[in-house]
Amino acid sequence: MRVIGLISDTHIPNRRKKLPKEVIKAFNDAKVDLIIHAGDFEDLSIVSVLEKIAPLEAVHGNMCHQEVKSRFPTKKIIEIENLNLGITHGSGGYSGYFERLLDSFKNDISLLDIIISGHTHKPEAK
Repeated sequence: MRVIGLISDTHIPNRRKKLPKEVIKAFNDAKVDLIIHAGDFEDLSIVSVLEKIAPLEAVHGNMCHQEVKSRFPTKKIIEIENLNLGITHGSGGYSGYFERLLDSFKNDISLLDIIISGHTHKPEAK
């Protein structure tokens, strides 16, 4: 079974100068073999930090600089252990968030087993 580290909304360098040591330690201690970042890196400085830990799958968010948007898509679908994961950042306010999330994958929703998103800054599983 694969160990996946999930992270989003790191907002580096505007809200923090660098990735918290606790995050790096948690990913290393768990021996993650893949990291999924659900957007709002802001700039590319964190990418190399994460890629030193494990391969990275990512999307950009609404606060990302153009260099991030050029490297990472708005949404993507990846397959892991026979599960199709849709990854996107999300958008707008909390009201209607999940409806917009589903709508963003409307053409692929029947293929997806899991959707991973960020944006709300609230950990939640539905």
